[in-house]
Amino acid sequence: MNEPVVSIVTPCLNSAEFLASCLASVQAQDYPHVEHIVQDGGSTDGTIELLHRAPGDVRWVSEPDHGQADALDRALRRSRGDILLVLNADDELLPDAARWAVEQMQQHPWLGVIYGDLYLMDEDGVIIGEAQGPPYDFASIFCVETVIPAQAAFIRRSALEAVGLGADASLDTCPDYEMFVRLGLRVRMRHIPGFVAKYRSYYRPMDGVTPRTVERFIRAKSAVMQRVLADPQTPLSIKKLARRARAGLYLWASAEARGLGDAHRAWACYADALTEFGLAGSVLAGFIRLRLRLGPPLTPRLPYQTRPNARRALSIGKSLLWEGSGFFVMARLVGACSRVARILARAIARSTPVVVPLLLTLMLLYLLIVVTSRR
Repeated sequence: MNEPVVSIVTPCLNSAEFLASCLASVQAQDYPHVEHIVQDGGSTDGTIELLHRAPGDVRWVSEPDHGQADALDRALRRSRGDILLVLNADDELLPDAARWAVEQMQQHPWLGVIYGDLYLMDEDGVIIGEAQGPPYDFASIFCVETVIPAQAAFIRRSALEAVGLGADASLDTCPDYEMFVRLGLRVRMRHIPGFVAKYRSYYRPMDGVTPRTVERFIRAKSAVMQRVLADPQTPLSIKKLARRARAGLYLWASAEARGLGDAHRAWACYADALTEFGLAGSVLAGFIRLRLRLGPPLTPRLPYQTRPNARRALSIGKSLLWEGSGFFVMARLVGACSRVARILARAIARSTPVVVPLLLTLMLLYLLIVVTSRR
């Protein structure tokens, strides 16, 4: 029996700083049947020179493309492997990653996608932490409450061909989200414990030559959500996730904006998410937007349930509050009522419809009292 070929797919643009380490990690695989597909978008920073020096089994092309998703689509269509993995140019594989994927696919022939765990590393390649892959749940993935680590996710080629080989080239960014949603609607996926890759965690203001902005992320993921929800073939159980999905998207965007150092946008996205939590959430969102409009600029310290995820909303809100964002009223509230907030947060998991409006109403009343007392 022929051994399966593993295709490692790497789109890149102006990636000379880290590409050599990425290439070396693929060359170091202890499984013999690996191909590396590199799709360069016309780099001008030394990436091409690195690729010219790469071993002969690295199949690379440098040509203009229309962005991240288009580059990934071209690379996937050039691949020939039975198992596929998308590896960014600034990330690395562990030496046994390809062998692990082949063995797991053989042991679980009914799975279309398997994904493992990641080590986190800094710009210098030093390990700074671990990221366990989340248990697979389509609703959580679709609602952007959890994220499948693409660098650790191996896709059976036959599964991707069943839903359309390639990525959605019409998207500006986040092509992995669209691909995993498309796959999740048709094939079985599972997290299998095991570290297979290293993800480089660092501040990146640019995607190639395009600024990394939360607006781009929201547009791309929102387009995917709307397409799925509008599809008459989508099951009703997924269509009912609409509010939860919108809330999850803006909560995720809030966390991303905070990571990019944009406190104003982080709070604006958080307010957008709160509007999915009913009347009390909408009222609190209105106060946040009023503060953003009238208050001084914020100065951050850089760094199938169908209801919206209230626990995650509270968690991200707490993170924003502790960033020293200038929301003195809510910061005082958290400081004075932290013990009560923890008790309420634990109760949310058991009785969300009652507790969330109560908590948001208490916060609003406290806000009114403090504002009145400061006049």
